[in-house]
Order: sequence, then structure tokens, then C-alpha cells
Amino acid sequence: MVVFTFGKKRAARAAVISALAVVLIVLCVAIAAGGRASVPDFATADEVGKYSTAAGDTKAQVKFLSQFGIKIDKNTKKTDTVTIPESFNEVYEDYNNLQIEAGLDLKPFRGEQVSRVVYKINKKEGYATLLLFKGRVIGGHLSTGEYGDGYEALNYGTIG
Repeated sequence: MVVFTFGKKRAARAAVISALAVVLIVLCVAIAAGGRASVPDFATADEVGKYSTAAGDTKAQVKFLSQFGIKIDKNTKKTDTVTIPESFNEVYEDYNNLQIEAGLDLKPFRGEQVSRVVYKINKKEGYATLLLFKGRVIGGHLSTGEYGDGYEALNYGTIG
């Protein structure tokens, strides 16, 4: 059997080092567990009031878009991954202003990889795009699908 004995100074030093190690472990776990405090469950836009941002699966995405009167063909779903830039140029600032009109904001998600989901809008020449982080909509837009035509905020729901 091995027995270690420490003097008071060594014991105090060991206690401080142990406490710092525990703090460091807690910080690492907190960062690994999410990085973000939380993704909002609800947003608010003038045209629709308070609405849910839940959109973790196709059914929830259809329900999310229906809050804005947007009906999509769920069989046209296309998904990929994009990264929100760390710093916004003028184009991204304009795009984020569009998000703010719908009660959303991309700035808290700078540098994050997010899912981009695109659906064809029923009975219209247009597409609905959602940006998802942890199963919640953090951004999105409506478009005609034509390059250079621009975007419309989700809360307007009139593209096409």
C-alpha cells in the first residue's frame, strides 16, 4: 500500500489545482453541449403575430410554413448544409434585415453550420427556403427561383 502525505502548502495547492480542473471540465462540457444559450421557440412578425419556430421534420416544416399561409409540395424537399458567415457583408446585412422583418435574426448564429431546406410552393412559381438550427427556423425566404429576382420575407407569403 502506498500512502502520500502532503504538507499544508502542498495540500492547498493540490486543492486549488483540483478546483481549477473541475471548472475547466464544466466549461468544456457546457461548450460541447450546445455552444449557444438557446434557439428561440417563438418569433413575432407584424403580419402574423407570435409564431412557433419549431421545424425539426417535414411535418413540422409544413406546419411552420402554413402559419404564413404558405402551402408547399413536401415531395419537392431538398436539404443541404450552409455556414452562416462570421462577418456579414452588405448582401448578408440586407438578407438579415429581411429575416428581422419576419421576427428572426441570423446574427446570433454567425459561424454556425445550419440546414437549408427548400420546397416548391403549391400552385405558384416559387420556392420556400428555411434555415434550421437545432430543429428551429432561424431564417428563410421566398423566391421565384430565378437568379437575381431577389427574396421576400416569409411573413409576406406572396411570391409567385
